[in-house]
Amino acid sequence: MNGNEESAKAILSQVLYITLATVGPDGLPWNTPVYAAFDEEYQFFWVSASQVRHSQNIKATHRVAIVVYDSPAPAGTGKGVYIEARADEVTEEQEIIHALQALERRGWKKPLQEVMGASIHRVASGEAGGRDRNSSRGAVDPITQRMDHRTIAPHSCESAVRGNVWICLGED
Repeated sequence: MNGNEESAKAILSQVLYITLATVGPDGLPWNTPVYAAFDEEYQFFWVSASQVRHSQNIKATHRVAIVVYDSPAPAGTGKGVYIEARADEVTEEQEIIHALQALERRGWKKPLQEVMGASIHRVASGEAGGRDRNSSRGAVDPITQRMDHRTIAPHSCESAVRGNVWICLGED
């Protein structure tokens, strides 16, 4: 694990809520905080009601951006992890169990029956690089319109930690 990856893992391990940005089919953006967990491959998991706006946006476009940052940090000292990802509802039972286990390790519990079948809640996942967890096809729908925030924001962003994951340090 390189220094950037260690820094990213430290930030991700400390922050329980991620800021999830989605865009609807009409092009309107939407941000929402969600309680989330991640695994060693930067696969993020969260549980949301299927009818809420960000869930509907994910269903329509599958594109998300995730920012994880230490919000109580004094000005000029903040650190954050920026991720571009493909997101999907998790439908395979083994993947749902994997997601619930990751969430439980962070202190959040929801029984399997509350996120499957007729339940209104669903497990969703976002993975940097765009791999579809419910498919053996590998990478699908790569995100081609990449926003390089290093050119528009006063952040010092180091090279990509892995794929579409950046560690950014410094001024806000």
